[in-house]
Amino acid sequence: MIHGRQWISRLICMMAAAAFVSASCLASDAGSYPTPTSAFFVNDFADVIDQADQAAMQQAGEQLYNNTQAQVVVATVETLDGQEIREYGIGLSRAWKIGDSAGNDNRGVLLLFALQERQVDIEISTGLEGDITDGRTGRLLDEYAIPDFREDRFSTGLRKTYEQLIALVSTVCENGSLPEEEDNTPTARAALLVIAGVIALAVFLILIRRH
Repeated sequence: MIHGRQWISRLICMMAAAAFVSASCLASDAGSYPTPTSAFFVNDFADVIDQADQAAMQQAGEQLYNNTQAQVVVATVETLDGQEIREYGIGLSRAWKIGDSAGNDNRGVLLLFALQERQVDIEISTGLEGDITDGRTGRLLDEYAIPDFREDRFSTGLRKTYEQLIALVSTVCENGSLPEEEDNTPTARAALLVIAGVIALAVFLILIRRH
């Protein structure tokens, strides 16, 4: 039979053990991501960005931050260590506190590239996700990153994409929003053609009836 004091002692020990395990897990999670470089805006751990592109991106990132307090960060890693790239990007953004600097309304962007998996992702913080949507970032990657990545021109593709992100974030910070983006997807174009055809047919029928 366990007496009251013994039960309390065991309960305290169990709580302490649980707290230790939780702290260990958190430390392990935090330790699974690399530490950002002193440059912060450009972190080329996979060594795929040439010096000229790195300098250009660093300058653009610093200028945007000085003007708006928003942060656009690029990171390349050798591998995702089995994680999904989006999961890794969210974790890295939180670990580095991208967009969490004082007074910037949580406006941050992470451009992430994993060399071994040949995957790229853009993570947008809550202060910008209303304007810079997944659809917009997906089209941006398709247009500016993927064509160069297919030819192993990772540095060029990252620089082009980074420049576009800088432009988008700058516009949001200066104007409060982005202009409506025209939908040029095949589905949208097909729908417009169908609508145009229906209108043309209706006009044709009206003209015939008048005659």
